Amino acid sequence: MYKKLLSMMLALAMIAGLAACGSGGDHDSTPPNSSPSGEPSASGSMESGEYGDIIFGLNASWGSLCPLLASAKVCQMVNDNLFEPLIVNGTEDLVYRAAKSIDVLDDGLTWVVHLQEGVTWTDGVPCTAEDWVWTLETVTNPEIGVYPTTGHYSLMAGTDGTGCRVEGEDLGAVYVDDYTFELHWKNPLSLAAFSGMYCKNYRAWPKHLLEDIPVAELTANEFWSHPVGNGICVFADEPVVGQELVLKARDDGFYLGDPQFNQLVYVVVDSTNAVNALATGEIDTYYMITDADDLASVRETEGIYMQSVNTGTMYALELNNEKYDTKIRQAIDLLIDKNLIVSALCPDNGYAVADNVNPLSPYYLPYESAVDVEGAKALLDEAGWNYNDTITVYCAAPRETLAIMIQQMCAQAGLKIEIQTGDTTAIYADMRSGNIDAVLAGWTMYFTPVLNSTDYKVGAGSMCHVTNPQYTEILEELGFCDDEARKAELMKEWQELNRSDVSSIFIYYITDEIPVADHISGISSGGFNHSWEFVSLPK
Repeated sequence: MYKKLLSMMLALAMIAGLAACGSGGDHDSTPPNSSPSGEPSASGSMESGEYGDIIFGLNASWGSLCPLLASAKVCQMVNDNLFEPLIVNGTEDLVYRAAKSIDVLDDGLTWVVHLQEGVTWTDGVPCTAEDWVWTLETVTNPEIGVYPTTGHYSLMAGTDGTGCRVEGEDLGAVYVDDYTFELHWKNPLSLAAFSGMYCKNYRAWPKHLLEDIPVAELTANEFWSHPVGNGICVFADEPVVGQELVLKARDDGFYLGDPQFNQLVYVVVDSTNAVNALATGEIDTYYMITDADDLASVRETEGIYMQSVNTGTMYALELNNEKYDTKIRQAIDLLIDKNLIVSALCPDNGYAVADNVNPLSPYYLPYESAVDVEGAKALLDEAGWNYNDTITVYCAAPRETLAIMIQQMCAQAGLKIEIQTGDTTAIYADMRSGNIDAVLAGWTMYFTPVLNSTDYKVGAGSMCHVTNPQYTEILEELGFCDDEARKAELMKEWQELNRSDVSSIFIYYITDEIPVADHISGISSGGFNHSWEFVSLPK
């Protein structure tokens, strides 16, 4: 039976790839501002007008350009060029962006943020602490609504578990002067913990252009179709929403240095057409190709090289923990042949996993995937499972192949799975709000889980509606732990809890590489998008 199943899966894998969604991670990559060979590019001495364009193919639309709605990785990739975060997590260390420095006081409960004084909005108005504090007051206003990203504001004092301001309490964002403001946290927070997942959602908006718009109408305002930002790019023309977005490198003295490209054009290209588009030069790079046969074809394409982009993606089946108890989740985990999935979909760069710690992390505990159909049936029986019931799993269309594999594997125990495809952003929002009960999700994984901690807080709108408070207890200590021995202990506790409680059914991790044309270098992707390092030489 397994041979027949494998044949079907391999055929399916040739038809559809798996698209990633989430935020960036840390892996080795071609050095920034380098040629494909790793040698420094000579382009640094060129005049800005001599640089070429970068045509960046994406496997899905970026959707809204409002940072509050940018939860998917392709959304973050575009937004990173328009709105500056305070800091980001670089390949080896923190990278300060809109913040010049941050003083961490009161054992991590208070931060004093000193802003770069050269940051301006693309209309020439300086970006100041007034913009930052107003933005944080606005995105935590209950009238703006709850989105997949708003839970990250729940770190601030004066907010509830969903990231909304609590009436009668002072919000933890305080104006000091034009280029200084304070952040007050509920619990101690380190720069390292903030610099990954959280920092992507702490971005300033232009108060002088938005303050008169009613808060309840703000995220849907037409401003976001062509926003004024403080990032490295401006709009070259009006975007055709969902198909092509033309951004032009700023030429007014960007504070991180002059961009080394002319235009940055994002275009949606179906994954089945990506290899041909790269071969013919229609696009210069693509995020992202996961199909094994397509990757092999790209590696043989003249003028194209593969570059690590400091990211990796973990795929997981998320079940509503409030509806499906631990025994049901454990049973499904036992039914999924993770090794078979890896061998069919990503034999060269995939790892079977059981928790959300990057398998390349020094803290990762060894794991061997094992299928136990009879054991799964016993767990389902103990849980009182009704075999006439069906679990409806929602996923983006590119993940349907993986969903079908899981469906067939669960059928061995008589567990019925129905598959529904749809828009990733909408599916994730419905899962968090409780409108649906199962999602096949893609997450970016890190060496420690602190960067994903909002998805493991009880009552904080987590994807899987986690019910076990032990996750929060471990994360709160881990988020500000500087003792290496204790951190190792906490990481062990975290993984053991994940693997026994199975709040999420983690399946496999894949290291991310993207194809890049020879005249392009320094490419990175969502969440750690260092576009000031992008270099495009004339073709």
